Amino acid sequence: MIVRKIQKFISLAILVSICLFPPANSFYESDKTVDLAGKGISVRLHEPIVKELGLKTRFVRIPENDSDFINENSEFLIVGTQPEKHINCILNSIHKYKKILCEKPVGVSYAEIENLEKLIEDSKTQIRVNYQLRFHPKLKEISDFARNNTIKTLKISYMSNFGNALAAQDWKNDMKTGGGIIYSILPHIIDAINFLELNAGSKPISQVETTDENNIPMTNIKVYFNSFMLIDLDVTQKFDEFTFTFVTDDGQEKVFDLIADNELFSENHQYSNGYLLSKNDCSFWRKCFKNLLETFFRDPDDCRLTTLADAKKVLYTIDEILKIVLNNQ
Repeated sequence: MIVRKIQKFISLAILVSICLFPPANSFYESDKTVDLAGKGISVRLHEPIVKELGLKTRFVRIPENDSDFINENSEFLIVGTQPEKHINCILNSIHKYKKILCEKPVGVSYAEIENLEKLIEDSKTQIRVNYQLRFHPKLKEISDFARNNTIKTLKISYMSNFGNALAAQDWKNDMKTGGGIIYSILPHIIDAINFLELNAGSKPISQVETTDENNIPMTNIKVYFNSFMLIDLDVTQKFDEFTFTFVTDDGQEKVFDLIADNELFSENHQYSNGYLLSKNDCSFWRKCFKNLLETFFRDPDDCRLTTLADAKKVLYTIDEILKIVLNNQ
């Protein structure tokens, strides 16, 4: 009899604890839907990861007029449209969702995002930006090294091949669709630098080089921040590479390979094309986005999530780079 009473008490205690403190995965067991705007990156990245988290997805078209759009059953929206449509999508859905995750860079200029902030300053919708590189596990190691050493120079190298198909060529050559490297890869790296407090924005850009100056989205670019930092991007290479290489004042060189993990390592930090594709299961882009998305759903105030203010800093630097490129033409 006593045993039964104890068992009954334990069962009741477990039930109460579940009600008060739901299990960590309870969110994903609920019947929630995530709306997706855009069919490009949303198809190859957003939709698969959302489904991995056990949530439903629904593709929606955000119209030009916000009065034409009614959202009845979804709390979350992921904006994956072309960059030139980011601002309109946010403005016309801002009061219809509790949380909005927008693909980077949020529009195509500093002025656009500054104006957006003014227009939505009274909104209660929480908006975050998909700079998933902040969730790369190597960033903590990089931050610790930079904080504990006196850094003389830093070179960030990103080499890959965007592909040679006709569709890929169109995407690479159209800046408004986020093509080239100006609105695709470069913003991720600049945001990571800002997040690590290496502060690209506070160091004047001393030089910009490209062999592709007649094509504004560009396929290669070198951005020098005085003599301290170089960002070197080239998306026409026959291999993949993503490294942060530090040289300290005492001459020590330290290379952080952001492609390699415990299962994959290359001594020369170069890999066959494909590891940096977001649709590749082993790509860190997918893993980082999944970590970002889980954090966004649970705690949008997490300091690793990029705000509009953070995204504005990125676009300020992008604008400055574009000015230099245009003046060099």
